[in-house]
Amino acid sequence: MRSFLRWEIIQKTMFDSFSPYLKFELNYLKQSRDWLETWHKAIEENISGYPIPFYLHKRSSGNLIHHAYHIAQFKQITDINIDKLQLILEFGGGYGSMCRLFNKLNFKGSYIIYDLEYFSLLQEYYLKSIIINNDHTIWGINNYYCISNFIKLKNKLDTLRPNQNQNTLFIATWSLSESPIEIRKLFESILQQFKFILIAYQSNYNGIDNNEYFNTIVKNMDNYEWINYKIEHIPNSYYLFGKLD
Repeated sequence: MRSFLRWEIIQKTMFDSFSPYLKFELNYLKQSRDWLETWHKAIEENISGYPIPFYLHKRSSGNLIHHAYHIAQFKQITDINIDKLQLILEFGGGYGSMCRLFNKLNFKGSYIIYDLEYFSLLQEYYLKSIIINNDHTIWGINNYYCISNFIKLKNKLDTLRPNQNQNTLFIATWSLSESPIEIRKLFESILQQFKFILIAYQSNYNGIDNNEYFNTIVKNMDNYEWINYKIEHIPNSYYLFGKLD
């Protein structure tokens, strides 16, 4: 387990090490005005999981650079203030890397990852491996929760009581667009509890027209300001960013 990030199944499904587009994303971060103050420090890897260093920036990994690029794009479009966020819900969290990255960006609220049970176990393992103590506090994050049951998720949200007046963020990078329609339907009402929405998706998946699906989301949530644009360096992929208007 100490080197799980080098397992073949992990490399093929959730840890991107060598894709050509990673060079473009790293260059984007380096050319941003926030490089020295923010991204240079935020994308520094730790030893947990034994990640493969990215060949053009060996203090980081391709996967961490990829996640940082999503957030950098979102910040540029929405002008979101990460250290003012109170709650983040991530739908499909891989092994927990995005949660760790937000912490390094000075997020200090509550972070929920909703995923399949086996992934929740992996996320717990990874996040605990970089934890300072055992009270579910990761550095500056007050609370993190790895949840695989929808009823438990609803109960946790009821406890935290997110609403559109709070600084809250929903994240789903390709995960929601790879889910069955019945799972998506469960989350459509949850989306409306969040002030900010960061989604990345592919145009088609398993016979589902995702362009049509997310266009319907945009129409139904017309109290949000939406930005939907193609990710030019990743084939058939798009960003959908929402902010309560």
